[in-house]
Amino acid sequence: MMYLLIEIAIILWFILFVVFFKEKRKMLIYSLLFSTIFELLGLLSKGYTYNQNFSFSIFNLPIFVILSWSIILVTSYTLVSKITTHRLTKAFICALSVISVDLIFEAPSVALGLWKWNTYSSTLFANINPYNFIGWLFVSFLFIYFYEKKPIYSLIIALPVYVLTQLINLGLLMIPIIHNLNPYFILLIIYLGFVISSIVLYVRHKIKERKKLNLKEVIEIWVFRLPFFLFGIIACIMNNLSYSFVILIMFIGLFQEMIIYILIIDNSKIKEEKTKIKNRKN
Repeated sequence: MMYLLIEIAIILWFILFVVFFKEKRKMLIYSLLFSTIFELLGLLSKGYTYNQNFSFSIFNLPIFVILSWSIILVTSYTLVSKITTHRLTKAFICALSVISVDLIFEAPSVALGLWKWNTYSSTLFANINPYNFIGWLFVSFLFIYFYEKKPIYSLIIALPVYVLTQLINLGLLMIPIIHNLNPYFILLIIYLGFVISSIVLYVRHKIKERKKLNLKEVIEIWVFRLPFFLFGIIACIMNNLSYSFVILIMFIGLFQEMIIYILIIDNSKIKEEKTKIKNRKN
């Protein structure tokens, strides 16, 4: 019953999302196709499996996964487009925006049995493969980067990107020094690389003269992302996932999300309003 409710909820949510984001239909289509191709390739590797109780699936790939992918990618892209128009900068920040959701969503989903990782190890926390987060970073980065260049490229790269992530995974395991390290330490290094790159590029390529903030659009984006965060937090509480690691990665996800929203707020407008209020008082 729980699985059916999740599926119905995400289908209705996606329909509503399409209605509100008519101008993003092209990206919706490309993100749906890309996520379908990439997830099907991921299932072939048998690194993870989805619960068989889902009613709506394509070759054992639940529809809710594809729709969720699309909503997360499109909202992240829309948010980051308010920060910069520079392609490389947008791709880096967008990757962090995408992983913000996964950091909140992953552990509770595994705990609820929505999917499971087949590569268990004593170094894995909450049965989550750290290469999942590394994969999300690289995959979302490459999808956005090539979509910005030419939308069709984002589909052409689906297979090469999948092969690349597998080679990175295999390559890291074959290097003795890295193989002996905690996989989450490797994740930390790669994650920090994305953070530092995003900061450096943002400073150089942020939109210097931003248009007036479209508050309605920002609220719409936030509303469609909110269910993923609420689901993760509520499921975390329900499953008593209170150990420090899970709390830490969820906090990082929420913190990143907050930073993204801070960046799109037009500080000049805030200062202008404060000045007006101050002048009225005087």
